[in-house]
Amino acid sequence: MNDRRDPSFSQLRRKRIVSTCHSISILALLRYVILEPLKEDAASMANLDPIDIIAVPFPLHLILVFTVLSVGLTLAVAVHMAWMDLLVNHPQVETTNVRLVKRVTLWEGAVKGTVVFGFAVFLFVILSGASPVHNIPQTILSSIHVAALAFGPFYVYPDFFSSHSLHLMLYGGSPAIPCNHEARSRITLFATLIIMIPFMVLLILDWGSQYQRWPIPLLLGSSTGHALGNLIELALYSWNTSLGKQKKYLTSKAL
Repeated sequence: MNDRRDPSFSQLRRKRIVSTCHSISILALLRYVILEPLKEDAASMANLDPIDIIAVPFPLHLILVFTVLSVGLTLAVAVHMAWMDLLVNHPQVETTNVRLVKRVTLWEGAVKGTVVFGFAVFLFVILSGASPVHNIPQTILSSIHVAALAFGPFYVYPDFFSSHSLHLMLYGGSPAIPCNHEARSRITLFATLIIMIPFMVLLILDWGSQYQRWPIPLLLGSSTGHALGNLIELALYSWNTSLGKQKKYLTSKAL
């Protein structure tokens, strides 16, 4: 049978399309909600001392708008992908009532996971150099954004918190998460967190750049890392697809 008609193949292809569109959307939100206002602020702060520029946090209302849009979009994508896995692995889920219950369960996991991992990221950010006293609302909202990007694809799954999946999520083999989903999402998880760290270094420099205003380094680093992780996943998917086609061609030639 043609591989393109295989449900798992089609599912993986749809996931790649959705993930790519998701990354593009997050970067677009970052540009228009966060970076464009920075350009306007740069003109009004041109005569300020670099230290004074860095000391001015980014407006809270814009951080709130960005976080609500980015987290809502991220969780919607994560729930959609988890739902796709559920339908492929449990095709017997057919009745409307059962489908509704399953969707509600996925969203419950999304909300619970966002709170738990948002708090964990908040502590990590404070330990990484963010002020534990000043600009706390901006730090909380940014931490929620990072948590959704990095961990959202995992904690939306049912029974995630009751299966010791946090350790297994990092090393593979979680009983609550399909293996193909784990391998794909771990790349984005580590890319989001690792790329975020160098951007945090901007906090200790005295350049007076608008990009150093809190919490811009955190939002820039996590969003860039998330996009890079999805780009790597897309490249690996294209590479594996190409190898599969080549192997199939060589097999047909040998016959």
